[in-house]
Amino acid sequence: MSSGNTGNMNSTEDDQGQQLSQHEIQNVQQHLQQQGYYKNARVDGKWGPRTREAVESFQQAKGLPAHGQLDQQTLNALGVNQGG
Repeated sequence: MSSGNTGNMNSTEDDQGQQLSQHEIQNVQQHLQQQGYYKNARVDGKWGPRTREAVESFQQAKGLPAHGQLDQQTLNALGVNQGG
């Protein structure tokens, strides 16, 4: 199965927001910002296109599957503990 990331609106962004609390997304955004991936964007705890792009850039840089979603491997690489 291929995941077409060519601007198609799908439910992954909404799903991502449901999987993590606002605090957890804020934590992810802060870690991404500290490492230079989340630039010119507010740390607001909301999952949106800028956060997804930053996650995808981080994943590419770290040699992870670059799907722009926060899986456990990505959270571990960021140093973020889910649920905390």
